[in-house]
Amino acid sequence: GGPGACGPGTGEPTSSPSGSAADSPSPSAASPSPSPSTSALPAALAAKTWVTRGPVGSLGRAVAGTLDGRYHLTLPPAEVGLAAADFRVVSAIWRKGSDGSIESSTLIVRDLRQEGAEIARFEIPDAIVDAVIRGDLVYLAGSSARRGVISGVYAGSLADGAVRVLIPPVAVPDAGAPGGSAATGFAVSPSGRTLAQAVCRSGRCTTQVLDLGTGQVRELPTNSAWPAWLSDTAVVVVDSSGFYGYELSGRLRWAYPDRPISTGYVTSDGRRLVVQYEEHKDTAGGSAISLVDLASGGERILEKWDRLQPWPWLWADVSSDDLAVLLPSGVGPGGPAFALEQGDGSFRADLLDLETGTLTPGALLVTAQ
Repeated sequence: GGPGACGPGTGEPTSSPSGSAADSPSPSAASPSPSPSTSALPAALAAKTWVTRGPVGSLGRAVAGTLDGRYHLTLPPAEVGLAAADFRVVSAIWRKGSDGSIESSTLIVRDLRQEGAEIARFEIPDAIVDAVIRGDLVYLAGSSARRGVISGVYAGSLADGAVRVLIPPVAVPDAGAPGGSAATGFAVSPSGRTLAQAVCRSGRCTTQVLDLGTGQVRELPTNSAWPAWLSDTAVVVVDSSGFYGYELSGRLRWAYPDRPISTGYVTSDGRRLVVQYEEHKDTAGGSAISLVDLASGGERILEKWDRLQPWPWLWADVSSDDLAVLLPSGVGPGGPAFALEQGDGSFRADLLDLETGTLTPGALLVTAQ
């Protein structure tokens, strides 16, 4: 993922459905079938799994699938898609209080290879709006402060269904005071060995970095920026104007203060950041996708669009170490749900080779069913 759902000020989606686990009907799943795009799709992308956060068009529900088109799933109407990886999909059902804030969450994990069968369910008395799958663990986090408390971070085991509290909820009693606000950011390294969460209050953020093997916690003052991406040696934080690389010791390694982030991801070896940002300082404006070395901050721009061109949107959730998948131009942060709706249930995505910089327009067909 990227700056995504847990950045300060994002809060919960305004269109979020509410319901109870008991009211949730079975999802509908299509039988595995070949897709027109399957034969030409690189092996590294074929099993990449995706889910829309919100409902798609006339279906009125969130949908999920694999890039090769072999598996599809339509979620029950009360569920919001949070994350997908390795044929597994995480969705949420929220229970809300009288003031509209989320009081508790039911997290459901399904396996597309088993016709969408439920393989785990976690009940958490917290407002969970983001998830990351790493192996047999699902990391779960909340967002902005509600009722004076910032949500905690949890790990749910797909092996035994147990839930551990990794970082407990934080009280922020002054969040509702004049000039006061509070929010959180959340990231997990590709290896699943390191986790970061920030608590931001009134424009100042402190990032906690948790070594999941030893339990050691480091605190990094990151000014007004919150963690978007993480390796086991560095954390990349973002604010409204740019992005910055820190060592886990807290030393600032490099900074791009004039490049507002759109989205991005860290490669599986934890060495490179693939990132899309807007170019405000450049008089031409526009957008760029580049590779950034996490150790040095060195950058190689792969593709660039000026402000008069419609530019595609990096689909970080399904991109790989070698190929970036790009959603159609005009989609923006609406993501695959908007692309599917605009394309009446399907769309074509571009592929960008990260080594050569070669862009292949419309190389990948993505369908909702």
